[in-house]
Amino acid sequence: MLWLLLCGCDEFQMHAYETIEYPGQAPGKYRVLVGDYSKDVWVRNTDATHIRGTVRIKNGAYLRIEGGSVLYGEYETDGKLVIEDGSFCIGSGTYETPIRFTSNQVKNPHVGDWEGIVLSGLTRMENIIVEYADVGVTVNHKLVRIYNGFFHMNKVECEGIKETVWRR
Repeated sequence: MLWLLLCGCDEFQMHAYETIEYPGQAPGKYRVLVGDYSKDVWVRNTDATHIRGTVRIKNGAYLRIEGGSVLYGEYETDGKLVIEDGSFCIGSGTYETPIRFTSNQVKNPHVGDWEGIVLSGLTRMENIIVEYADVGVTVNHKLVRIYNGFFHMNKVECEGIKETVWRR
């Protein structure tokens, strides 16, 4: 079953066969995010970035994600990304180079391979794909903005505060 949830602009269209045919491996170096971060973190599109265990961005730190980046939630450690209240997440993908959050089980991903993303801090992300998570995105803050989000093959696509507050 394929679920498509577009958050934000009604003009955005993404063809499923282009985005899910092969999740792929990001080029560049292997990078692991693990534990708590109180300083700014940059995720570059040249790195294969893994989310190991529960990764928290806290104490006013920024998580900045370049367009075209791929972040892999680890199956073995129940990868989970948490943007805590008072912290920030900014990511700007494009239609051609979206930001992808996916399973590290690249050859054979399954629904619920990793935990997902929890947004409790100020967030603005554009052109993102979230797939193979337990809960794709949990929204706990009214100032979360996701424009052109594509949620696919998650046990639960989105949850948290009412979608009418953050889904415009």
